[in-house]
Amino acid sequence: MKKKSTTFGLTPGKISNLLKVCAESSGNEVDMETKQKKTELLQDRLSETLLTGSSKNSPLSKELTHLCYISGIAAGESIRNLLINPGTDIELIEKIKEYGKSLSQSTKADVEHDIANAIYYASIAHALIYQNSKITKFTYKELEKALSFFTQTDWVSTDLLELFAKAVKYCQDQLKKNKEGGKENE
Repeated sequence: MKKKSTTFGLTPGKISNLLKVCAESSGNEVDMETKQKKTELLQDRLSETLLTGSSKNSPLSKELTHLCYISGIAAGESIRNLLINPGTDIELIEKIKEYGKSLSQSTKADVEHDIANAIYYASIAHALIYQNSKITKFTYKELEKALSFFTQTDWVSTDLLELFAKAVKYCQDQLKKNKEGGKENE
């Protein structure tokens, strides 16, 4: 009895190429799915307010409402708007930084960890470019590297990409100043 060919006349080289294409396309689907999840989760987190999840009677809620009032910002302002607004009070930016840090520490999922870090570093970027203040112990060299990572991602929104790019430039300028002044490790 004659066996039927299961390759339909394809040569081993063509089969190899076909399998390679299939493997690459399934990897791209996973990448696209991850990118989509990151994009959506970042948009969700940035649309939240600092008061989201805090009870109306908590001291944190009263403190944040007061800070918002002092800054002339609506208490219900989204985290995105606070980050891209040059007039946002530095104390609110530090609260966003702590929010990002706590999110990062409380999650084990890679997607959520990346989103938390984006929020954390966006608050640092805001402080650098709008407040001329470094609200972290990281050196400018470390910040330049971390912030550069976010400028190269395809899931960060345009407004945050601009914020990160300006902060990278700020860090590079500070490194240049420090090098000229003999303070290379700051």
